Amino acid sequence: MKQAILTFGLAVLSSAAIAGQSIDKSLDAESNGRVYIDNMRGNITIIGWDKNQVKVSGKLDDEAEGYEFERQGRRVIFEVDVPRGKYPRHSKGSELTFYIPRNSKLFGEGVLVDFDISDVHGGSIVETVNGSIKAESLSEEIRLETINGHVTVENLNGQIEIQSINGGIEDRNSSGSLEIKTVNGPITSTTDAPVIELESVNSVIELESKEVSDLRIQTANARADITIDKLLPNADVSIDSVSGRITLNLDADVSADFSLRNHAGGRIRNDLSDHEAVRPQYGPGRSLDMTLNDGSADVRITSVSARIELKAH
Repeated sequence: MKQAILTFGLAVLSSAAIAGQSIDKSLDAESNGRVYIDNMRGNITIIGWDKNQVKVSGKLDDEAEGYEFERQGRRVIFEVDVPRGKYPRHSKGSELTFYIPRNSKLFGEGVLVDFDISDVHGGSIVETVNGSIKAESLSEEIRLETINGHVTVENLNGQIEIQSINGGIEDRNSSGSLEIKTVNGPITSTTDAPVIELESVNSVIELESKEVSDLRIQTANARADITIDKLLPNADVSIDSVSGRITLNLDADVSADFSLRNHAGGRIRNDLSDHEAVRPQYGPGRSLDMTLNDGSADVRITSVSARIELKAH
């Protein structure tokens, strides 16, 4: 009986000692290995550096019952053990900063977590449920996802996928290929990526692209303002919209074949040339088909109850 009481007392003491404690630990790691970070709640900062080590410092969650920090072959794993459920009002999550080898592939996961990631060039896959993601100077495969939170990124290069259900996404100076999806949140992107896919519902899209070879945009109850400096030869642009407005700004000397369809109401305005939209013989809607210069690119816009505008810049 005394032994049982002693064991229980040590367990309680151990848990209390872990909760909210400060840590400062390092592990040797491969220069291009994998790093897994799993934290239930709090703020996580991840920075790439030149050392072949993973270092973590900061404070653990006030409700932490333990943590794991170990190396398994090419993998380094860090996980905070926090019971799921409601937490005391003034209870704080983890506040941790990680330094990882710059060419690592990063896997980050959390529930009530804000992530801040920079200078990781082996790939980054980061998911949170209720939290924001900020990322700068990432390369290779990049996938950033949140349900309730904003995503702000800068200088990403690679295969980029960004998603937020309830939150805006802001992208600056991306390159490679770019895919962004939101439901209730605006998309703002200034990109060098020639391959782009954007989807948004109940929001606004603002895209500025230097050159495009493949562009796909789908919107519903949204406004899309798109500026493309240059359509590459054989470029393919496809835009679909329901109940919104599409404004496509192109070079005044653009070379493209255009096919625009507006069903069930809406308007088509063309400032690129003298071609005018026509009404169908039967039913509502408008259409515009035209070829400018040698028509080397294809531009297709289809809408339902939306306004389409072609403008020159």
